[in-house]
Amino acid sequence: MNKRTTLFFTFLSIFSFYSPAQSTLILQPGPNAGKDAIINELSSQRNVNYASNVQLAAHSGTNSGIPFIVRGLFHFDLTAIPQGMQIDSAYLSLYSVDANYGLFFHRNTGGPNNALVKRVTSPWSEATVTWNNAPLTTSTNQVTLAPSTSQMQDYLNTNVTSVIQDIYSSPTNYGMQILQQIESGFRSLIFFSSDATDSLKRPKLVVHYSSISTSIDDVRVNNSEFNVFPNPTNGISYIEFNNQPNLNLSIIDVTGKEVASISNYKNLEQIDLSNYAKGIYFIRATNGSYTASKKLIITN
Repeated sequence: MNKRTTLFFTFLSIFSFYSPAQSTLILQPGPNAGKDAIINELSSQRNVNYASNVQLAAHSGTNSGIPFIVRGLFHFDLTAIPQGMQIDSAYLSLYSVDANYGLFFHRNTGGPNNALVKRVTSPWSEATVTWNNAPLTTSTNQVTLAPSTSQMQDYLNTNVTSVIQDIYSSPTNYGMQILQQIESGFRSLIFFSSDATDSLKRPKLVVHYSSISTSIDDVRVNNSEFNVFPNPTNGISYIEFNNQPNLNLSIIDVTGKEVASISNYKNLEQIDLSNYAKGIYFIRATNGSYTASKKLIITN
């Protein structure tokens, strides 16, 4: 069995005998705590702020024959999740507007109205955001919403784990954007925003998260030990070994993927981890027959 296979089964055995306690955060903010808005590309609306709009829309259409698009921005406050946790799963529920709010429902007359949920990567203010100053987004780990099958269809428990994991591990939470995947023709998904009068119709996010018990901080071979400090760290750490100079290090995330390696590490040499996303990692040290691993939490 080679070293990579041995490492895989080492981590597999760690997670197979320990089941971390899981916590759940349910967020469904109202008008005061909620942060969402739509932005409109129509020339006469590009500088208009729609902070209190009851709708959260992903739309493309025309106005007097002029094409335009509408996108929605929304944000959930994740600060109730302690630092150093791992996001196990996250589910988003969006609720369709009803007949009391006019003629704007899900539409697919211009083609399939599947939409995207993307992570926002730059600041925006609910009170001032417009099309002209809209924030940036990334397509990395974006989530697709399937085309609607009826005009007033709720989209319940959409798996947005990848997006929320990225938001949680980023230095700042800028929220998400919803938009049509193809922004041409008449296509729309229209949901209630956090300004909806009915509290049960506002966007809802359910996040399941957990920590890894300190009982698995160390995996030791040959009864050798090393210390990592400070731990948790906000970016700079040191490793102290007992009688094991000049080791080779691997930094591994919770999926078992090696994200960095350091050859010929010298005892108490500074390690700069400030560019890594916050979360749980493992440091694996090797030197001939010596192998040891230890958990490290990055909080930056």
